[in-house]
Amino acid sequence: MKNNRVLFIVIGVILLCCCVTVIAVAVAYPTISKYLNSASSGLNNLNSAPTASPDSGGAPSTGLVDGGMAGPMLKTDVWNAIVNAESQHNCTVMTSTAIDVAQKPDSSGVWVEDWSVNVCGKDTVFEVTFTPDPKGGTNYDVKQK
Repeated sequence: MKNNRVLFIVIGVILLCCCVTVIAVAVAYPTISKYLNSASSGLNNLNSAPTASPDSGGAPSTGLVDGGMAGPMLKTDVWNAIVNAESQHNCTVMTSTAIDVAQKPDSSGVWVEDWSVNVCGKDTVFEVTFTPDPKGGTNYDVKQK
């Protein structure tokens, strides 16, 4: 009789835990879904060409063009480096037009991309060399072709 009572208590506790878990998931689902949809829509905005102007402080006002192998954060870092370098030459109106892989990753993971940018009305190509950092992340070097 005692064994049955202990068994019923254990089963009851397990069922109670399951119910609490289901309720917690049901309550949290709208918040998680909203967050994931927001993150997804932010990534979808990366398809338009970035521009820089005096009003935007030189930073991209829209997403980055398709192409290349770098992720969104690394692309933004490279774009900001290009904008900052060109703004020192009194040009703050820039539009990215294309990113092409010029050299696929070699055995050490280094790859090269050509970034086509309209700089104050002049089409310019920047060679960007990406080098994986042994400590994590990726370093880049930008040179005008």
